[in-house]
Amino acid sequence: AFEESFAVVPEDAPQRPTKPMLVAASEGRISDAYTKRQAFWGPFDAALNGRTIVSEEQIDQIVQMSAALGRHPLVGPLFQGDGEVSLIWRDEQTGVWLKARPDMIPAMGDVRADLKTIHDAALRACLRHIREHGYHMQGALTDLGLEAITGEKPQGSWVLVFIQKTPPYHVTPIEITEDALHWGAVRLRRAVNTFARCMETGDWPGPVEGIPKFDLAEWEVEQLG
Repeated sequence: AFEESFAVVPEDAPQRPTKPMLVAASEGRISDAYTKRQAFWGPFDAALNGRTIVSEEQIDQIVQMSAALGRHPLVGPLFQGDGEVSLIWRDEQTGVWLKARPDMIPAMGDVRADLKTIHDAALRACLRHIREHGYHMQGALTDLGLEAITGEKPQGSWVLVFIQKTPPYHVTPIEITEDALHWGAVRLRRAVNTFARCMETGDWPGPVEGIPKFDLAEWEVEQLG
């Protein structure tokens, strides 16, 4: 399945023909450098058939990360199920169309999982990443889609699996609490309602409205005094 979607460029592959080379070749001025490069890239591109090009370095990284996930005693089962399933539904309250695409709907059923790559898999860094990117809102969106499509409210745990993108490819699974998912759902509802209102009115306000005021904090006033 991987080879049907991706084509690997060998490490010793020549550089692609440059734009000046291509222009010169179209005018009949074919250089030895162009000939050497095109001898590889011509057949390679012709055999792509829409596949995505990846390098051997990327493949090695993917293999190492996959092996690290497979070795983790708690994470392995989470990624056995239906992967990359698109959930598309119409929001009952606003009528706008919504979409979620979870990395995996595990076969175990009572756990939902999503994979996140990160430069530093230390716990503090992962927790900060969840807050900065609103991953608890993303989990709430997936649950909203599952409930709308299946008619059943998802039960069980939401687990984010962070994997470090560099050696030694540490794996850090983190369970999102029910409270965090609840407040993620609250923020999500506010966001969907805001989007629907903007679509209806054509008014797309920025993050700050009006003219807010700036004042010094009490401790700054005391310090200056």
